[in-house]
Amino acid sequence: DVPSSASTIQAGLSLNADDVPKTVYTPAITHKTFSDTPDGVWYFKIRYKINGLWSEYVTYIIRIDNTPPQKKNVDFSLDENSNILRVTSDINDALSGIDHYDIFINNSLLKTVPVTEFAGGKYDLHLDTKGKIIIKLVAYDKAENSVDAEGLIINNVVTKNIPKTNIPLMAFAYGMIALLIFA
Repeated sequence: DVPSSASTIQAGLSLNADDVPKTVYTPAITHKTFSDTPDGVWYFKIRYKINGLWSEYVTYIIRIDNTPPQKKNVDFSLDENSNILRVTSDINDALSGIDHYDIFINNSLLKTVPVTEFAGGKYDLHLDTKGKIIIKLVAYDKAENSVDAEGLIINNVVTKNIPKTNIPLMAFAYGMIALLIFA
């Protein structure tokens, strides 16, 4: 927090943690917006001046992630004897990481699975549904970007459809950072 008695602010945003801000604001500003900021790990550094003395720099780490998770492979298999559906997934997210998975059966959410329970990229669940079964797996990263894959089981035969990518409509989805400097 920057005290309201600060006369000057020195601040900057960089992809390099070691960069020193060069921009000085006199009088001190109360907010700063950075537009069109691309994906990455950014470092916002700030210090202030009171009575001619500079404070130490404070660094805030900001992660911008507008990129959906990357899907390499998703498979669905059904053990017809036990009615166990196995979902095998090779989906990763380089910036924010996978947060959770949603599993839909016939367009109804059956289960939300935390990433920690999707052990080794596999998840098994018991199905009571018979006949035509539409399976959909949606993987969400920590920024709520998602990618999905669908499968269809008819008479215990599994087929796959083409995955779709979804990016949430949120302010950070456009690469904008707005920071309030005063508490």
